[in-house]
Amino acid sequence: MRKVRCQSSGSCEQVSDICVSLRKATFDDEDRLFMWATDRETRRQSVNQGLITFDDHHQWMMERLCDSHSHVFIARADFDDIGTMMLDSRPNVLSKSSFYNRGMSRHARVSITVAPIHRGRGYAAPMLTALCTKARALHIRTLEAVVKRENGPSLSAFRSCGFWVSYKQNSLWTLDYRLSGRGYPE
Repeated sequence: MRKVRCQSSGSCEQVSDICVSLRKATFDDEDRLFMWATDRETRRQSVNQGLITFDDHHQWMMERLCDSHSHVFIARADFDDIGTMMLDSRPNVLSKSSFYNRGMSRHARVSITVAPIHRGRGYAAPMLTALCTKARALHIRTLEAVVKRENGPSLSAFRSCGFWVSYKQNSLWTLDYRLSGRGYPE
């Protein structure tokens, strides 16, 4: 199993030959993000599996790109866009079950989508490593992800980056990561 850890230095840890960079998403990315979000496997593995119309997606893009509590990124490797990631620190999206959701103002939910043509190539963990670096730069202290327990590749990627399962409810697992120090609780 490849071990990839978030680095406090902000540099990409070269554990494998994959190095991922992030750029802020823009409205120019809207069509691509819509295609990735509506992909059959993406919908099947999503917590919210509902149908997404282009109008709904457009509204989502406008809200997220204009909200200072949401940070949408495009992940890049080998000169190609390989997926999208989001840090969302809006209070209404954070899990009440989260280990760290006890009044912390610098907590964010992570979401990740690897582009359909890039799945199975080992990009998810390096994408999370790059996102941890970006989160530190934004002074976020803890991260949370909600993943379906059947989504083995996603759970594996989060765990390999030091996220730990803090809560299990039916088919959804909440995973947490502390950016200030080790990922596991003391």
